[in-house]
Amino acid sequence: MQFAERQPLVAENFPAWDEDRVQTGSTDVGDVSWITPLSMLSTACFPTAAPGHSWANTAAAGTTIGHKGMMHAAAIMTLVGIDLYSDPAHLEAARRELVERTVGRPYRSPLPDSLVAPQYAVKEGHGT
Repeated sequence: MQFAERQPLVAENFPAWDEDRVQTGSTDVGDVSWITPLSMLSTACFPTAAPGHSWANTAAAGTTIGHKGMMHAAAIMTLVGIDLYSDPAHLEAARRELVERTVGRPYRSPLPDSLVAPQYAVKEGHGT
């Protein structure tokens, strides 16, 4: 906590320190990563040491702190997209790595086969 008091925002880019490590949280990224190559990034959109899923994070996301972090993430995703579309070898290498890492270990959904997705009626003028 003292670190947060001395440096309220981490304002530097760092190389990945967590490659091949599991990050916990509620997301379906784990399921998606078994089907297609996937990459994740995090940017500073709220103060250091702010508790996750808190009003502090919600409020910070609507300030210049959050906007700058989101714009930084958008720039990174745009540049990566340009690289991927400009040189298909990147996509081919990612696909090869996915196949190599998952060979003999097919994706199995944790949901039972008997589960049926709910069907909702769509009101006229409210989507498709």
